[in-house]
Amino acid sequence: MGDDRRYSATDIGTVTFQREFGSPITLKYVMCVLGLKNNLVVVSMLEDRGYDVIFRKGKALLRHIAT
Repeated sequence: MGDDRRYSATDIGTVTFQREFGSPITLKYVMCVLGLKNNLVVVSMLEDRGYDVIFRKGKALLRHIAT
């Protein structure tokens, strides 16, 4: 982590994000880490799953490469 602390994952599951436009995005094998103040989604993980990730005007825009 950015603060040089170590955290342990307590569970692994699936999460779904409802997007403003388009179908929801489901991510599998997401780790639950107790003690984090914010959720973390690794951009490289999204890219590995076929998404373009664009940061613009304070928002993260996701687009699947197939669309």
